[in-house]
Amino acid sequence: MTEIPPDEVSTQLMNQFLEKCDVAIFVYDSSDEFSWMQVLDIYWKVSRLAENNGFNLQYLFVAAKSDLEQKKFIQEDSSRVCNHMNLRPPMFVNHKLRGRTVFQIILLAAQRPDRNILSRKAKWINFVLYSFSVGVTMLGGLAAIHLRKNKNMKERRQNQKLSHT
Repeated sequence: MTEIPPDEVSTQLMNQFLEKCDVAIFVYDSSDEFSWMQVLDIYWKVSRLAENNGFNLQYLFVAAKSDLEQKKFIQEDSSRVCNHMNLRPPMFVNHKLRGRTVFQIILLAAQRPDRNILSRKAKWINFVLYSFSVGVTMLGGLAAIHLRKNKNMKERRQNQKLSHT
């Protein structure tokens, strides 16, 4: 088990650790938006590096300080991202309410790493479908804007013709 601080994430360092790693656990402060964005950025770097080098890793997000007031955006975004990437939703830890600790979650993930694995093919299919649906939605929006502009132009022309006669 090795902790890598966010400011020390580099390709060379990550390659050393990823070779020996089965599970990558990303811990963030569930009450801090910057913490979530930073962990998400590190996740993308690590997952890209692992995939490019052929490492078969499982990923797990842990939301610490769940007893504090959480920003709804962070909770929704973290769940949406995990769902989109076929990862388990973030696990919330809380020391004040005697909930699970980060260490307990790490032990569970190490004992049963297969629970966090979803195939790369499934991830890729979900990514493609998600991208396709976003693209179709954008095209639909652009088509609606274009139709509305055409309708407004026709109305203006008709109004101009009526005012000239």
